[in-house]
Amino acid sequence: MREVSETLMNVEQALKRSKRAHKAVLVIGTERNAEIALARCMEQLEATRKDLFQSAYFGGDQQRLM
Repeated sequence: MREVSETLMNVEQALKRSKRAHKAVLVIGTERNAEIALARCMEQLEATRKDLFQSAYFGGDQQRLM
C-alpha cells in the first residue's frame, strides 16, 4: 500500500502543477490549445486519482481503510 500512497501523491502533485499551468495560460490568453489540453489533463488526473484511491482502498470483496 506504500506504493499506492506514493503514486497518489505523485498524481496529486501533477494535478497541482497542471492547475498552476492552466492559470498561467489563462493569463496569457493566446494559448487556446494549451488551455484546452491542460483542462482535459486536470479532468483526467482527477478521475485517475479517484479511481486509484477507490480501487486500492475500497476495491474487492472487503473494504480496506487507510
